[in-house]
Amino acid sequence: MNAVQRAIPRTLPRQIQQEVLSDLALAILEGEIELANVATAVSKAIKGVYKRYPVLGAPVSLDMPLFDDGGATLGDRITSDTFHF
Repeated sequence: MNAVQRAIPRTLPRQIQQEVLSDLALAILEGEIELANVATAVSKAIKGVYKRYPVLGAPVSLDMPLFDDGGATLGDRITSDTFHF
């Protein structure tokens, strides 16, 4: 797993590094990627982690589902005291 750790950029936040490491380790154990090809899979794993866990302060869509099993969106949770016709 040292090769996997070396392939992950150290400039990423620590929790993102750990998630990428977990995703890559799982992919290797499941046979989806080979250890020799880990460097090419890193960018895909990083994108996947950021998609699952948006960074605090990053823009998010109001149409983003709140839960995987429901139809409620982030926009549904916004309330306003402004009068609407």
